[in-house]
Amino acid sequence: MKSVVAYMEWLLIILYICLGPIGVGRKTLARAVALALYYSEQSIYTIGMSKYTEANSIYKLINIPRGKDMVDPEQNKLIKIIQQKPYTIILFDQIEKVHHEFWNILLAYLDNDN
Repeated sequence: MKSVVAYMEWLLIILYICLGPIGVGRKTLARAVALALYYSEQSIYTIGMSKYTEANSIYKLINIPRGKDMVDPEQNKLIKIIQQKPYTIILFDQIEKVHHEFWNILLAYLDNDN
């Protein structure tokens, strides 16, 4: 398991990247962490990443308008989740299917000192 921790002024973001074959227990781990931290599995928000296989589609998650998709209901999805429930566990399901640009954006965001 690889973990990356990034600090912001008032917020601690912890990112655990759990990789492994099917059935290794990633969702079970997310449930256990949710129960340990928040006493509820309802603090888990799952995003199916199989919808984000193209480069333009991943920008919908993080509010970077690309082309004519500026009025899409999926726009800004990740930011809205964090704003509505700042203390939540976001599970990126089927992340192996996501476009590689997602990793660059996610890691750059976590590496940012702001």
